[in-house]
Amino acid sequence: MDTMTLLTIALVVLTVILVLVGLVALIPAFDIWRHSRRDARKAETSAVRPHIIRATDYGPLLFEEHFRSRDVNWSLPPSATIEKSSLVLPQGTGASPRSADQYADFIFETKFKHINPDGMAEIALYLRYQTPPCPEHNCSIQIWASGDWKTLGSRRIKGDEAPRLLIDTPAPYLYRDGWNKLTIVAQGSRFEIFVDDWFVESFTDPTYTSGTFVLWAQHCAAEFDYVRIYSTP
Repeated sequence: MDTMTLLTIALVVLTVILVLVGLVALIPAFDIWRHSRRDARKAETSAVRPHIIRATDYGPLLFEEHFRSRDVNWSLPPSATIEKSSLVLPQGTGASPRSADQYADFIFETKFKHINPDGMAEIALYLRYQTPPCPEHNCSIQIWASGDWKTLGSRRIKGDEAPRLLIDTPAPYLYRDGWNKLTIVAQGSRFEIFVDDWFVESFTDPTYTSGTFVLWAQHCAAEFDYVRIYSTP
């Protein structure tokens, strides 16, 4: 090879070496940037929406029901049954404790599943339900869970008035078949919803500051394994 060809090859090799050295030098800087972005996202996420509810987030137990027998101190429809320590509600029926206890700030937890959902699989909770009933009959915060669409939503109920508080929100851990654990944290005007301990979404509404609760089998029969209410820490 002539001198010119050798010089060209040498320049190409030198260029490649310089490019590789530059890339290697950039790796630490890239790692620093990537970790800083990850940490920033973690901080932002944890500040806005918690990922999971833990045992340390619970205060003392205020109420517990495991539905051991039909003699539970609840208002039940005649068609409701107690089977294997679970409350079974036919479609379009509800149940609530007879106790006059009112709950203001609380953590509400229940485990439920849909029974033979031919149509839409959906249950609803009515929280801070006003009792004695308000003139509009039902004044409460409704939260529903749809196993078909894997979504949650909420309305403020006042008789026929039912403005949306939370539009249909994806809840990937919500199942049409099988058990679901649903947890609601109500503190002041803020409500946070968890499915299987994982945070889904939150909303605010200051209308009702305390009340009791109602379990409701919305569009199909539903089975409730237990209900627990804790105080907030």
